[in-house]
Amino acid sequence: MNKLLILRAVTRIYETFNLCKSTHFNTSQLNLLATANHLIAACFNSKSPANAKIKTASIIICYLFNGIVFSVHATDEHLNSTRHLQTISPLKTALHLETYLGGHSTNLANKAALSFEFGQRNSQHVCHITTTEEHLMQSNNLLENINLSEKYFFFDCQIDNDFYVLSNQYRTYAQVIIKQPDINFPMSMHIEAKLVTIDGKLLNVTSGDISLKRK
Repeated sequence: MNKLLILRAVTRIYETFNLCKSTHFNTSQLNLLATANHLIAACFNSKSPANAKIKTASIIICYLFNGIVFSVHATDEHLNSTRHLQTISPLKTALHLETYLGGHSTNLANKAALSFEFGQRNSQHVCHITTTEEHLMQSNNLLENINLSEKYFFFDCQIDNDFYVLSNQYRTYAQVIIKQPDINFPMSMHIEAKLVTIDGKLLNVTSGDISLKRK
């Protein structure tokens, strides 16, 4: 049996053991890794040829366990990177927008912008699309903002006393498909969004193709 190969295995398992200690793995994982480490070291130190198969098996176990450990480590890293996105409250409200209520010029991020207001028939519920004129022209008829990733397009809604917005603390998004006018239908917008209040209440927003021609 190639002692150099076993030595590399011992070094590898030792490094992994130290990694586990530094990344707060649980006690059972550390104990298992320590046992594998000791087994490899014992096989390496033994001079008996009868231990060749045990050495080989130990190395296989070592590398398999290393794969598991690093897989868990990678999963933990992924969870840590998304942990700031909090769980949304099960209290959900649905709003289906039906009418265009008008628009006006405004400013967003120190740039000229447009604001469009939409509502639901027979209610005071309203939503606002705000985007810079430049971003609107360059959007290829699709406005998107996921977890506040786009600073030139915002979407918000007000239902009674609740104000729903995009957030980088929760999983939220807004998508607006702009449909250009033709001979049969004026310019329109199709809206989908998932917004949240400051205390975690969720709002699902949908619409059909809403004409931007006020009635």
